[in-house]
Amino acid sequence: AGYHYADMISAAPPGAGRGGGAPVASGGGRGAVDVTPEMIAAMKQKLAARGLKSNIASLPTAGRDIALADAIAAAQRIVANAHALGQRYALNLGIYEEERWLDWCKVMREAAAFGQVRGVKVVVKHHHGLNNTSLDLLAWAKQVNHSNFGLFVDPGNIVYYTGKDAVKQ
Repeated sequence: AGYHYADMISAAPPGAGRGGGAPVASGGGRGAVDVTPEMIAAMKQKLAARGLKSNIASLPTAGRDIALADAIAAAQRIVANAHALGQRYALNLGIYEEERWLDWCKVMREAAAFGQVRGVKVVVKHHHGLNNTSLDLLAWAKQVNHSNFGLFVDPGNIVYYTGKDAVKQ
């Protein structure tokens, strides 16, 4: 579609963000990009010029060194940006570290509440770490405990990450 970077909102090239990937758009932490209204307007124009719409925002898990309040604020900024772009979902890929799971749940709950009034549903997907199976994700949804938090079921990732039968999951 003519985009050069995985993070279509940022103007920074790949490698500028954490871990060598694209920067986190207003996600907080090292390499974060503050998304401006002008950036959002430019993205909306680019999408419209190509006859495209963007439906899903990336909602990355905050870095280990980010305070809980800052992680919540960063997640809310991402949801606000998603709303401004007309995106209906903010997708998170979970977390690896068990000791951070409860804080992750708190961030997702707050993001879900914030997104509910903006029409942006917060979802987590089978991907890696602690959320490989459908039972894992169901437990996560129960812990987050918000009606605007859901599951993005990806049977291919169940097979890829666990080797389990996706249908039985």
